[in-house]
Amino acid sequence: MKIALTALLLSWLVSGCASSGGGSQDYFSQHKSVLLEKQGPPDSTRPDGSGGEVWLYQKQNKFLRLEKSQTMADEYGQPNAEFMMPKEHTTTVTQSFYISSKGYIYKVR
Repeated sequence: MKIALTALLLSWLVSGCASSGGGSQDYFSQHKSVLLEKQGPPDSTRPDGSGGEVWLYQKQNKFLRLEKSQTMADEYGQPNAEFMMPKEHTTTVTQSFYISSKGYIYKVR
């Protein structure tokens, strides 16, 4: 039980305490040059349908999840302990910045 609680605490600390700084909403109503300066060029772009464009940024997030690793048995062969071990997983998050034809960010998703 102590091992499982320790692993759970460790996974929470590693995955939950990191922050990338300012939020994407900080760019709302800013000129696209501010976004370009702070985030670099977008991973891809597409038209927004109103004469502007959408800049897409992709970011991979890594996190730990506890998963059943092994079951221990007592001297009679009965299971008496399960060990949970952290396993790394990755998700990809896409942020979309909608930019008007005049170059100002009007929506962030």
